[in-house]
Amino acid sequence: MNDKIEIPRDDVSRLDDKLWKDAESAGYHLNPDEEVTRGLVKGLLVNEKRYGYYAYPCRLASGEKKKDLDIICPCDYRDPDLAAAMLSDINYREGNLGHTTRRSFAQIQPPLPRIL
Repeated sequence: MNDKIEIPRDDVSRLDDKLWKDAESAGYHLNPDEEVTRGLVKGLLVNEKRYGYYAYPCRLASGEKKKDLDIICPCDYRDPDLAAAMLSDINYREGNLGHTTRRSFAQIQPPLPRIL
């Protein structure tokens, strides 16, 4: 799909504010890097316009809501991804890289997981 979907900045700000409140109330914290977080929020809004639902932008959506239920924000992979990111971040800090690599979104400070 080559059509560029424009998302107004105000829409990104509104959803970003809502997601911050929702995350905090559920015991999660969004990534403090505003550029990263807003990029993901914008991706959610693009996918909402494209598919009619908030398919998480880090996963490939089919365009069929029934098939994509596992990747609608918050997706079913949130907690396993956070656990893997936390382990990767801890291994990186301790120098135990082994087979793990630090992922750019893994800006997690235990014990509080971060989403988006």
